[in-house]
Amino acid sequence: MDIHKPRPWHGVREFLKEYLIIVVGVLTALGAEAGVEAYRWQERTQQTEDHLRQKVHNVTVNIAGRRALQPCVDAMLDRLQSALETSGDGWRAPFVIRTRYQQAIVVAPKGSWGAEDWNAAVGDGTANHLPKRELLTYGRFFETVAAFKRTNEQETDDLAELNSLASVRRLDPASRTQYLRLLYRVRQDDEGMDHLSDIMLREAQLLNVKPGALSEYTPGAIRFYRRACADFRAGKTVIDLR
Repeated sequence: MDIHKPRPWHGVREFLKEYLIIVVGVLTALGAEAGVEAYRWQERTQQTEDHLRQKVHNVTVNIAGRRALQPCVDAMLDRLQSALETSGDGWRAPFVIRTRYQQAIVVAPKGSWGAEDWNAAVGDGTANHLPKRELLTYGRFFETVAAFKRTNEQETDDLAELNSLASVRRLDPASRTQYLRLLYRVRQDDEGMDHLSDIMLREAQLLNVKPGALSEYTPGAIRFYRRACADFRAGKTVIDLR
C-alpha cells in the first residue's frame, strides 16, 4: 500500500496560491448559498404580498357591503328609537324580523375582519422583507382591521341585547331609558366603524389595491339583508326571513 506524503510547499508564493484557492472556494460557496437564500426570501415575500393584497381587497368588499346596507340599518334604528321615546309602559315592537334562529328588531352585517394573515407574516419574518413603505402601510391597515373587528363584535353584542325588545311586552321608564342608551351605543359603534372604514380605504389606495364592489359581496348574505330592508321599507310589521 502506497502512502502519498503531503507535498511540501516550495516557497511563500505557492503557499499564498493554495490559500487563495481555498478562500475563493469558500467565498464562492457562501455567495452561492446567500444567493439561493435571497431568492427564496424574494419568492416567499412575493407570495405573501400577493396573499396580503387579496386580503386587503376582501376587506374592502366587506366595507362595500356594509356601507350599502347601513342606510337601512339607520332607518331601523330611527323607527325603533321613535317607538321607545313615545310608548308607555305597554310595549309592542314597531316591527319584528323573524329568522330561522331568532326574532330580532335590527339586523346588521358582520363580515370577516381578521388580521391573522398579517400577524403570521410578521411572526415568521416575511413582513420584514417588504419595502419599508409597504411594511408600514400594511401594518396600519391591519391594525385598523383589528380595531374594526373589536367594534363590530361590540355592535353584535349590543344588537343581541337590543333585539330582546322583539319579545318584551312591558317597559317601565327605567327599562326604556336603558334600551335607549343601548340604541345610542349601537349608533356609536356604527359611526366608529364608518370612520375606520375610511382609514382602511385610504390605506388600500396607498397599496394600489382596487377597492371591492358590492357585486363581490357574499350573494346569500346580500340577498338576506336586501330582503329584510325591502320588507321594512314596505312597512311590514313582521319581516319573515325564514
